[in-house]
Amino acid sequence: MRRDAGQTAAEAPGSGMYWARWEEVPEGGWVSLWLSEDRGRLRGSYELPPWHGELIGVRREADTLHTVWHEEGLVAVRQARSRRLDLRWDGALGAYRAEGVILRRARALDPALRPGLWLARWTGLPPGMVVETQLTRRRDPDGAARWLAVYQYQGRAGQFEGTLDARGRLPIVWQELSTRDSVSRGHGLLIASDLGLRGEYGMNEESSGVGAWQLEPAPW
Repeated sequence: MRRDAGQTAAEAPGSGMYWARWEEVPEGGWVSLWLSEDRGRLRGSYELPPWHGELIGVRREADTLHTVWHEEGLVAVRQARSRRLDLRWDGALGAYRAEGVILRRARALDPALRPGLWLARWTGLPPGMVVETQLTRRRDPDGAARWLAVYQYQGRAGQFEGTLDARGRLPIVWQELSTRDSVSRGHGLLIASDLGLRGEYGMNEESSGVGAWQLEPAPW
């Protein structure tokens, strides 16, 4: 985990996009939360079905966001609910924290393919959610670099592997094991993007037809 101990309370970030997690976010997942700060006043929003969330608040100290989180159900059976949270900046961790809630600033890093922790999103995930994905690299006997990615999400264990082709694209073969021990498999093709990798994937022998897959380096 990358530490950012040099960032002091006075440099605690304000407006921007954050990756957020709390008790209702599935293990391995992060939710995008947009925060706006204007003269110390705060407003934010996020989506985590079946909830739409908004927050308002104020920064009274350099390292603390005093907020009220309000959630409205996206379906009629979900009643609205609110809670107060004081989010304090942890410079060593590089995040705001409070009572099981963590907010990490979503920074755009060098998008070059490399080993480490990445954030993946694919068609079918809840809006704004990404899943931690660990990328490793090994050399085949012929010297080609083979990439392996693994992730776990809501009881599912998935992976893909592939070797860069002459055009710098990454054809992949993926599979996912569900909680009911059923296995899904397919192919895909990822190419470099401004944030990392992006492409399409399909089932069985197809490399498209199911949806999009994108990855970007985790900023921690």
